[in-house]
Amino acid sequence: MTLQDVAERSGVTRGTASLALSGKGRVAPKTRERVRQAAAELGYVANRVAQNLRAARSGVVGIYVPDRVSALRYYLDATLAAVRRGAPSDLVVTLLPADLAARSQRALQLDGYILIDPEDGDPVVERLLGSGRPTVSCEPVPRGLPMPDGLVFGDHARAVRTLLDHLWGRGARNPLLIHPPLTMAWGREVEAAHRAWCEEHQVEARTLPSSPGRIDELLPGALASMLGSDPAIDAVIGGPEGTALVAMGVARGLGRRIGVDLMLASCVDEASLVLMDPPITALDMAPAEVGAACMDLLLTTLEGSDHRPDPVEIPLRLLERGSTRLRP
Repeated sequence: MTLQDVAERSGVTRGTASLALSGKGRVAPKTRERVRQAAAELGYVANRVAQNLRAARSGVVGIYVPDRVSALRYYLDATLAAVRRGAPSDLVVTLLPADLAARSQRALQLDGYILIDPEDGDPVVERLLGSGRPTVSCEPVPRGLPMPDGLVFGDHARAVRTLLDHLWGRGARNPLLIHPPLTMAWGREVEAAHRAWCEEHQVEARTLPSSPGRIDELLPGALASMLGSDPAIDAVIGGPEGTALVAMGVARGLGRRIGVDLMLASCVDEASLVLMDPPITALDMAPAEVGAACMDLLLTTLEGSDHRPDPVEIPLRLLERGSTRLRP
């Protein structure tokens, strides 16, 4: 059975039959259903290899995540959501290792790419953005590089302000931020929002740097020193995954009681935070929504849209838990 047979059986043109079966284009629901029913009755199965050859496509797209964060739960969840979203379109989704993407020409022969948290100075990001292939970025790309075809982002500045306002409402007056790397867009947004909020509230902007994916060996000691020498600190905000747990251990080692005389929160939610005593307040970064939105934008560009799709904002929510509810 051929596509022409399906078109004749359902009383439409070959082009309309193709659009109806692929789920693309503007086809009336009744027409789309009639074409699909005709295909089922005739036992028609699309030849994906032939379709890809006609479209000069491989049927494969790549996701690139910086090596040092690729094992973190947020990035795993976002990647899995993108894979699931691409499945109905018969896309094969592959994770691009940094060494392969940097040296192999094969990495530039995929149909398109998704970049998650592109980092300043990463040659792979520059290479993929300059490949000429459709590219979608989760969070803004470094300055000076080509603009991606699609952008998915979260308003981290607003989310951090919401978290700080929550802490202020609970009585915290001297929060300390363990900020994410300033080589990533979300890290810069978080740090800048914290600094601006402190200035507005006329409090010292206390910060410590951190590295996602690899908790700096110096962080526990630096945090212990800062908490020990500055008893006015009454709240700690962990930036990357894992830093809030480090802060909990350090604080308890100093005799501080979480949720009693020290509030604790995280810029990234993770399953372990709910299991702590008390559970730790966090920002929901919605990784599943992020991954799905990235794949939707990539599919739009692969379909040959005449205009660049509008950026997609993913709402970030505050998850209030016991670590920021002061106990008597």
